Order: sequence, then C-alpha cells, then structure tokens
Amino acid sequence: MLIVAPECAPFAKTGGLGEVVGALPRALRRCAVEVRVVVPLYAGMPRDELEPLEGILSVPMSQGPTHGRVRLGRLPQTDVPVYFIEDARYFDRPHLYGPPADSYPDNLERFAFLSRGALELTKALAERAADLVGILNGIDTDVGNPATDGHLVASFDARDLSGKARCKAAIQAEAGLSVRADVPHALDTVLEWDVQRILMGSGDRAIEALFASRAAARRDRLHLWTPFDDARSHRLQAGADLFVMPSRFEPCGLAQLYAMRYGTLPIVRATGGLVDTAATYDESTGDGTGFVFHDLRPDSLAHTIGWAVST
Repeated sequence: MLIVAPECAPFAKTGGLGEVVGALPRALRRCAVEVRVVVPLYAGMPRDELEPLEGILSVPMSQGPTHGRVRLGRLPQTDVPVYFIEDARYFDRPHLYGPPADSYPDNLERFAFLSRGALELTKALAERAADLVGILNGIDTDVGNPATDGHLVASFDARDLSGKARCKAAIQAEAGLSVRADVPHALDTVLEWDVQRILMGSGDRAIEALFASRAAARRDRLHLWTPFDDARSHRLQAGADLFVMPSRFEPCGLAQLYAMRYGTLPIVRATGGLVDTAATYDESTGDGTGFVFHDLRPDSLAHTIGWAVST
C-alpha cells in the first residue's frame, strides 16, 4: 500500500492529517501489510539523515517536465519506508501551506507536483508492475435495463430493438425537435450537418451560456436541458442513436456503459476507461461496440462523428 500525503508525523504535521499518516502505517505493519509513505521534503526536515536515491525524478506538469530528487527515510521505530520528494522551489519554504491565516498562491501546483511525482516514483520503484491491474467500473444492469425501465415509452432488448424507435421519437418530441427516424443526434461541431443533438447537464456557466445561445439559434438541430435529470437521462440514452463522450481523461466512466446497454453507440476518445470499454468499429468484419478517436482535436471528433453517422 502506498500512502501519499502532504504531512506525516513526526516529520511534518499541522493537525490531524499528519497524525493519521504517521500512525496508520504503523498499525498496518502490525497487520502484516506492506506499506510505504510519500511526502514532500520540507524546509527544516533532517535531510542529512535521509538517504539520497540515485537518479532524477521527471514529473510531467502543465508547463513541461519538472525535475526533483528523492530521499529515503523510515518512520521512527518501524521499518516503514518514507520517500521524501525534494524540490526546493515548491517545498523549501518556512510554512507547509502558507503563513498563518493565509496560503501560498501556488498550492494547487505544489501538491499536483507531489501527486504526479508519487506516480512517477511508483514507476521507478514497487518491481511488482506485473501484479498491478485495473478494475473497470460496472453498471447496475437491473436499474439500467431497457427491457424493464419504467422511464421509457417502450421496452426493448438486444434481441428486439423495435421499441428503441418509439423511444427515439418520444425524446425528439420531448425536446421539441422534429420527429425523424433518419436523423442521428451529434455534437455542436457538426450542427451544419443534417443531425440533431441533445445536450443535458450542468457545469461551467460560460459553457452553459454558449450552448444555450447556440440552442436558441438552432432549435431545429440542438436542444439543451439543464440541470441533469436522472429519469430524462434514461429516456435520452434509450432514444439516441449515438452517444458522444470526448473526454480529455476518464478513469473509467459509466455513461458509455449505459449507452451500450441501451443500444446507443458510443463515440469516445481513446483514454482511460473509455478505450478499455468501447471497441472501435471494424468495417471489414463488422465487429466493435462504438467509434473511438485518438487525437484531442475538434476535427478528429468531427471526423469520427461523420464516420459514425455515415455508418
């Protein structure tokens, strides 16, 4: 087990966090759990008593790679390794988080460096890479079941998709779009095509305002529902032809799984759990469960939507 924290008693402590991170590894070791700790090397720590490890830690940050070093110590009276990530620019300061009643303006960047540095450190170390596996998210197939979903106007399943056409017509009518069986829903980047798009959810207000203005100008092709509504999301998944999820990053994601459960083909970017769960369509064999693109660019998304629409 690897514990990554900004504090660990007795090396650095401002309150309960430091106490827990200092005590929990001891308790885990008594239960025969192998545990290690990663913390920053702050000013005032006994760095001369710590073993400098060979090599430079290259940590990817928004402005480019940032380089740091690592020193190794132990929790007092234990064999628990403590790895101290060293970078004077971020951590060689008189306070952990900032002066009393204040905080350093770059704290987000400082502790992003700690988090990313810990990930890079595990690659450099923890020889057990072959034992590391990811566990995909799963959906509740009783709640998300188009054969029994009470939110839908018609039921359907993989053996009989006829009810999905009625669900599509119903969601078009609910959104005030023309009821057409031949028009798929798609993204704002392809609004000039003969497609319909429905967007539901809430988030950044500026982005909400942008989509609201576009929806008002193109009522025939774009409809916005905000905020998120669970019952309506069931109807939308059941009635859509395509579901677009072009995430920059995605640990796993559930929406693309529900889309496939409801017979709606996902269009996703090849990242995280999206590429793990959606297999891109193979035109030569007919295999696949959706459409996957790699480059994080609007034209790549538009081309993939175009491919899905033509298919």
